[in-house]
This record gives sequence, structure tokens and C-alpha cells, in this order.
Amino acid sequence: MMKRFLVLAVIAMFMSGISAWAQDTPQMEKLRTLIDERTEDAVSCYNLGTLLVQQNRLQEAREFFELAIEREPSMKLAHYNLGVALKEEKEYGAAADAFTRAVELDSSMADAWFNLGACRQCQGDVSSAIEGYRQAVSLESGNVESQFGLAWMLLEAGALEDAREQYLVLSALDKNRADALYNQYQEAGRYTPE
Repeated sequence: MMKRFLVLAVIAMFMSGISAWAQDTPQMEKLRTLIDERTEDAVSCYNLGTLLVQQNRLQEAREFFELAIEREPSMKLAHYNLGVALKEEKEYGAAADAFTRAVELDSSMADAWFNLGACRQCQGDVSSAIEGYRQAVSLESGNVESQFGLAWMLLEAGALEDAREQYLVLSALDKNRADALYNQYQEAGRYTPE
């Protein structure tokens, strides 16, 4: 009887922690009020979306990023973060569209290029993945994940000399990380970007 009570108490504590975790913070409640009062306010929509992502409330976050974009279509970070939320939910086509719009608005967003490459790769579009990774590397040559994505996609495309060259650059950046990534993805049978 005591064991059952203890188990039930632990379950109740766990469940209350989950529901408390998913509730709005006072800051989120204030943002919701501002969004309702100021119908042109895109920044509050964006800010609420980022707070919802932090709580892993991705569907809600998407809605607020979309509302921010509706209110301010040129808000590049709203497009980017919408892409992040969609990618997290494995909606690679829609995520790629959001990342594409982000780089159309600001072609210097290396993270958006990387994520665009990753989404295209997950869709099986090797040439578009290479382009995304190439752009990311050109903007941020020290990014190990971008460099590895490019090397891996070049290997997938059969461009062995280019892939080897990129892997050498990657090894020079961070030999241990390059080897760890290579081994991890070899075991999985393919490279799957995060």
C-alpha cells in the first residue's frame, strides 16, 4: 500500500511539473495582451514565438511566427524561426520555404543557409543541399557542421575530389569533431543534419 501511494505521489508530482512547464509565464501573458491590443505589432508576436519555442511548444510558436510575418512580411528572423520550428517537426518542405524567404531577405544569414541545406538534404535534393551548405560555408568558414554537411553532400553527389578537399578543410578546423561526425554518420549509414 505504501509503495502504491509513493508511486502515485511521484506520478502526480511529475504530471504537475509538466503542466506547470507548459503554462504561460507572466512575460508571455503580457505579450499576448500586447498582441491583442496592438494589431500591427509584429515584434510581440515574434517574441512570444521565441518564448514558446523555448518551452518546446512548437505548434503555438509557428502560429505566432506566422502572425508576425503576416503583420511584417519582411521580418527575416520570423521567417528563420518559423523554419526552425517546422524543421524541428520534420516538415522539411515548409521549413525550406521559410529558410528560403529568410535568405531572400538577408543573404548573409549563414544559419539560414545551413538549415536550408539540411532541409534540402532531408528531402533528398543533393544539389540544393550542396548549394545551401556552400553558401553557409562561404559566409562562416569556421562552422564545422556546415563544412561537414558540404563535404558529405559532395560525397553523396560523387564529387570525390571536392569532398576530400572539404574534409581536409574540416579536419584543419577541428580534427576531433570532424572524426567524431564522420564516425557517427558512418554508423547511421548517412549524414542526418540536426
